[in-house]
This record gives sequence, C-alpha cells and structure tokens, in this order.
Amino acid sequence: MRFTLAWNRLALFLAVCMVSTGQEPAHKFAYDKSKEVNLQGAVADVVKQDGCEVGTDSGTHLKLVDAKAPKPAPGTAAETSDIFAGPTWYIKEMGIEIAKDDKVEVIGVWFTQNDAKIFVARMIRKNKDEYLFRDETGAPVWTWLDGNKACKAASPKKN
Repeated sequence: MRFTLAWNRLALFLAVCMVSTGQEPAHKFAYDKSKEVNLQGAVADVVKQDGCEVGTDSGTHLKLVDAKAPKPAPGTAAETSDIFAGPTWYIKEMGIEIAKDDKVEVIGVWFTQNDAKIFVARMIRKNKDEYLFRDETGAPVWTWLDGNKACKAASPKKN
C-alpha cells in the first residue's frame, strides 16, 4: 500500500500547487472544514455504481455501522451511514481496497442531497493505510487525473 500512500502525497502536493496558483476547487458543494468529523466503524456493504457521467449517483458508497452505536436488537439490522468515497473508476485506478467487515475511520462532512444525508469522505483510514479522496478545501483529488480516460477504461464494456 506504499504505492497508494505515494499517490495520496502527490495529490496533496498538487492541491497545494492548485491553491497557490489561485485556481478554484471544482466541487459542487461547500466543504466546510470546521464541520469535519470522524466516523469509525465496520463496513456493512460496499455499493459500486459504475458510470462516467458527471452529476449522476455513480461512485462507490460505503454503508458504515458506527462503532459507537448501540448494538441492534436480535433479528434487526444495524443502522448504517451512507459514506460517499468517490468515483468507482478512481478507486479502481488507485488500487484502493475496502471490503465488507473492514474496520475503517472516515474523515469528512455531512451533506444533504435530495433529502438524503450522505457523509462525504475526505480521507479513509484502514489499518495503516490512508486513502485521500478530497483535499483540505474539499476539492476532489480525482479531478487531477485524466478521469475520462480512466473511467472509460475501468467501466464495463457495453454490447
């Protein structure tokens, strides 16, 4: 996972360069660092929605069971939080591996979209690995890659 850490460091360096050149971050909502929180828990499910269209729900979402939440009654499912990590193509391109039952810490902010609460991840820690999805301003780090090319290569072929 040193490769992933190297990519994350490169992404952070590019973020600093982007801010120093005065470019505006390309995100659709205001990422308020002062509202950033940490969630910890176990991944109950990983939902991958392939797609390359900007503005769609395509991307990888984690269903996270909060480690601090009370255990559910027998026969009932634990309540989960919807964590948006990033586009599925980016996660594949970076070799990020997060699976059901993984214990993770997620740093990010809550966001409401179409009356649904979604936790937008800036960083996910799994064991000793740290995966960066957004820079300090909330701008997605995948925008620094050739996303169109990577997305098309990672997406299933249509017949």
